Amino acid sequence: MPNRTIKNKTSRLLFIASAVLIYILIYYVSYHVPLHSDDCRYYLMGLSPAEHLKHYMKWSGRFVTDYTSSILLNLFSRPVYMAINSLVFLVIMVLVSVLPNIVRKRPLFDKETFLVLWLVFLLYWAANPNLGETSFWLVGSANYLWTLMWASIYMCYFLHLLTKDQDPSVKDVMILAVLGFLAGLSNESLGISMVLFTMCMFFLYFRTRLFVLLEGLLVTGVGYAFLLFAPGNYQRMDFPTYESWHAMSIVDKFIMHVYSRMTTALGEVFLVDLVFLLILFGALIILDKEEKDPQSYIFSMGFVVLSICSLFVFLVSPAMPRRSENTALFLLLIALSFAANMLESSRLTRRVIPLLCSLLIAMIFFVPSYSCIAYAYSQALTQSEIRDGLIGDAVENGSESVVVPNWFFTRLIKSNDKFDTFRSHAAPEYYGIDSIEWQDVGFNFAVLRNGDAAELNAPVQDGLVLQKVYTTKKSPFENTIALEFDQDVASFVEEGGKSFHVHLYTEKSEDPIDIELPLNRGIRIGAHYYYGITDPVMYLKGLSRIEIELPGESASSPVSILLPSM
Repeated sequence: MPNRTIKNKTSRLLFIASAVLIYILIYYVSYHVPLHSDDCRYYLMGLSPAEHLKHYMKWSGRFVTDYTSSILLNLFSRPVYMAINSLVFLVIMVLVSVLPNIVRKRPLFDKETFLVLWLVFLLYWAANPNLGETSFWLVGSANYLWTLMWASIYMCYFLHLLTKDQDPSVKDVMILAVLGFLAGLSNESLGISMVLFTMCMFFLYFRTRLFVLLEGLLVTGVGYAFLLFAPGNYQRMDFPTYESWHAMSIVDKFIMHVYSRMTTALGEVFLVDLVFLLILFGALIILDKEEKDPQSYIFSMGFVVLSICSLFVFLVSPAMPRRSENTALFLLLIALSFAANMLESSRLTRRVIPLLCSLLIAMIFFVPSYSCIAYAYSQALTQSEIRDGLIGDAVENGSESVVVPNWFFTRLIKSNDKFDTFRSHAAPEYYGIDSIEWQDVGFNFAVLRNGDAAELNAPVQDGLVLQKVYTTKKSPFENTIALEFDQDVASFVEEGGKSFHVHLYTEKSEDPIDIELPLNRGIRIGAHYYYGITDPVMYLKGLSRIEIELPGESASSPVSILLPSM
């Protein structure tokens, strides 16, 4: 008995230590996420119930998620609300990993449950269809992460009431009512999934917990109805954008959805499928007959079906953005958690082999993904600070409009790992200016703050001076070079010219790196004009000389400029 107590304590400590480390990993990335996209819009909505009711009537039925965004943005600073958002992320990972223990009436942190926690976290990260928009963009998180938290808490509490020996108390009934309503009133795919999940539990617990089942079905159903029948949903469906979809027959919609949208979505979670099959196969081969828990297999397969159903419900939707697939991933991870739980609860030493192999596979995908995202988001925060400075100067000078550089993301393993780049129409009002024009620049302009700078003040042509060269040499994330001029290069190029050429010479190669810089990608920041390029495979170490070649017959021959050691 004392030995078992020590083991339980060790398991609990390992789980807590894992949770703390995972939180640190999440928050490090979250801290570098700047205000962006619809964050401005939901900040300006404020906390007025009238404003949110109007939003519900004219735009969206996601009343709780929309209010969550406004509350966080208005009451907390960015580091604080991102810390809270990171905690929500962690809570979901924890609840998914312990959910099978609730069903099987085992200690929440038994044996190697911490390994299941790591597996769930790594796979959620690596296989996420749109990690930046679902889990790091605050407004996106309110819609696709916080909703998972409410669903996770509801399922854990619901299953706790179904499996415990005592009848539910009045307190239990009230708590379940609130959680069920929030789970139903989440988003379109998750809300119906919670209703279907509750209905499925009738087949397992009908004889012993009918009252709890009926209450769960009622409150999730009411929550989902409040979401689904919001007048704003139907107003959005009438947008001209969706006219072509409305014109399609039901057969065409079915073919397009099932054979195009759904197959693409299912393919994006191949990593979870691979690990899930590995764990199931390991359980079948390794576990003794008495350790192969039929209930765990039932729950596991049930959540796989729910995952597929959460995608199928978009048959009646004109759009299925990548971030909406987060529900399917979430449900699939619960299925995996039940399968992994059978292994980690076994008495056999070899039970950890499939778990460790699965963790290794997940780590192979997670490590490069995390590294690239962490770096890219830190650069994006610097970009945001530069942009905010431009807008602030424009407001201070009384300007009615301002041109700002658009987001540029350094290398990512998946392009959908970036956060949302929508240019909100509410941004000018948020900053106190009439209009904001976004300019694509084609390079990571954070190099102007954190890159290596060489001051040159070298004449390129009469009236045009190359003042500085900035470089960042951080392979494999980025290699960036930016040129600072005192005038706009475009004004020195004949009409019809679209770009100019730059030849880069390094100490280790006689052959130059030839780059073409479009004239429409230049950006004015302060009193200077900048052109640049970011390329993860461009080798800039030992850069010693550059040549600038302007197009046109009247242009001078290429100007060669020596650089100091950079």
